Amino acid sequence: MDSHVSMAKSFGVETQFTKLMGHLDVIPILAKEINIYLPICIILLCATHYYRDGAYVLHNIGFDQFVESDEMTNDMITSGRSLVQIERNSIKRSNERNQRNQSWTNTITSDTSTT
Repeated sequence: MDSHVSMAKSFGVETQFTKLMGHLDVIPILAKEINIYLPICIILLCATHYYRDGAYVLHNIGFDQFVESDEMTNDMITSGRSLVQIERNSIKRSNERNQRNQSWTNTITSDTSTT
């Protein structure tokens, strides 16, 4: 534990967390408790990530993620690719339509100006 938190000045060695983060005497509210609870929270987050508990919870509340290579994931990827292709074709048709309209407008205005 950090020597500033434990008030034990006899320790000559600081924790790795204190070496990385420094002493948190700047914010007095956090100074006494963050060095205790933040490493515990980091360990818990790492453990939930390692055991994929977070993905399980998110999946159960409705946030789909690409967890494993299965049929549903492959269907979602294929569906996404087809949506992208449809949108690209729509943009391409819109650009071509605008170019045709512009060329017809130029042709019509040049024909009327020559007569």
